[in-house]
Amino acid sequence: MLTNSLIQSILPSERPVKKADGGGLHICVLPNGKAQWRLSYRFDYKQKTLKGGYFPDVSIDRARVWREEMKALLAEGKDPAAPSAKAAPPQPAPTPAAAQAPTAARPAASPTPAVNAPLPGNVDVGAVLAEMAQLKDGGGNYRTSIVDLLKLLDLDSSLEARKALADELGVHAGDNGSAEQNIALHKAVMQRLEENGGLVPDDLRN
Repeated sequence: MLTNSLIQSILPSERPVKKADGGGLHICVLPNGKAQWRLSYRFDYKQKTLKGGYFPDVSIDRARVWREEMKALLAEGKDPAAPSAKAAPPQPAPTPAAAQAPTAARPAASPTPAVNAPLPGNVDVGAVLAEMAQLKDGGGNYRTSIVDLLKLLDLDSSLEARKALADELGVHAGDNGSAEQNIALHKAVMQRLEENGGLVPDDLRN
């Protein structure tokens, strides 16, 4: 399972250096230092590799969503590498807030972009989170805890990051860091994911 710090610690070599995340998804650090997402899979009894975008423009979370989309194509009997499959590589999460205020200082691991980024059509948020949780010893209590949810997504779960996220989502319940605020923030995150096109099950939404 990959983390931001693990990827950043990989040093380029004369040959590409690969580190697996799971489910065929891996990061490939090229000799020029660029880190590219790639997905290994089997189709028609042949081993294949699909190339994606580059880290950190394409985050770990978005790369994992891309992996699930490609798996869905395979389940339909389609080769993700075939032009007819319409399998687009993962794109960087848009950051309109950053574009509006380019001089504003922002935490490097802010959870806001991942929450606000539009999701590819009909992404099953519950299924994606459940698979990620399997790779992280269950993912803690991510279904109700905003702290565990942010950790599951490899995002900053500190009090400062949660305060910033609360401001971004307009959550004003309770004091900063209180249980009341954390519960409201978790619900707001799920609501935003649903508004952005995700399929959020009732046990996560409520």
